Amino acid sequence: MEVNIKKVNFDVCTFCNHKCSFCSNPDERTAKTLTSLEDFLTVMEKVASYADLTEIGLSAKGEPLLNKQLAAMIKLCKELYNIPYVYISSNGALLNEKRARELFTAGLDSVKFSINALDRKSYAKIHGKDEFDLVMANLSTALRLKAEEFPDVKVMISSVVEESEDEVADFFRKSLGNSFPLIDRLWRYDLLFTPIAAEGDANVIPQKKCAIPFTEVYINADCHLIVCCVDYFSEVDFGSLLTNDFADLWLGARFQELRGWHNDNAIPKDHICARCLAFTPAEK
Repeated sequence: MEVNIKKVNFDVCTFCNHKCSFCSNPDERTAKTLTSLEDFLTVMEKVASYADLTEIGLSAKGEPLLNKQLAAMIKLCKELYNIPYVYISSNGALLNEKRARELFTAGLDSVKFSINALDRKSYAKIHGKDEFDLVMANLSTALRLKAEEFPDVKVMISSVVEESEDEVADFFRKSLGNSFPLIDRLWRYDLLFTPIAAEGDANVIPQKKCAIPFTEVYINADCHLIVCCVDYFSEVDFGSLLTNDFADLWLGARFQELRGWHNDNAIPKDHICARCLAFTPAEK
């Protein structure tokens, strides 16, 4: 098997300033760490030596803006590794005008605001922080910067809410006014695709076959290679990319065994892939 990778997800911070009720992050099993710029460079050198990357995400389990080296990492991705698409997902509370301009100037291509309520009271209950007004103000600021200085930056929103897709769209349309058309995409999700649902709903029907072990690289903030972002508590750890060559881990026996399970529809029942809500092996 050759290394044919185009997409990397490098979770550069697993700390978070919010405690969303449906998220894995507040769970003590989520290891908390920040990726240093030095370690980020070390790992990226190894990955980039084998892969011609077209996109990289710098967030997964935590809040990336808590990493003060984020802008420098974005700049490395754009200028040293020539990655066309660099993106983050953020709760947006720390993305004030100064920080937004810093990240956009560094070359960030896309930011997705995670806003999981449509009013201040519900937001405080779900996010564990009374920062709804702050986040909405930061969203408006990001859209203004997009309109005035950074037209190519994509600004998106994701919402895990009970309201319908139309209700979510109507809320942001009214709240953002003339800036709403600047939103590049708006996602509305059910609680279904969250860690809480994974533990609590045994009747959920998975959706489709998973290609992630074959096509995407997931790297934890501690620089260890893992299966994907659904492995909330790093149950499957293939080893550190600080001390191992990327190809040795990516093409190693343990990862190849996992791919074989997916190909043969033979994932062990106690494996995290068998418990995933989003994907299922193909039917025989």
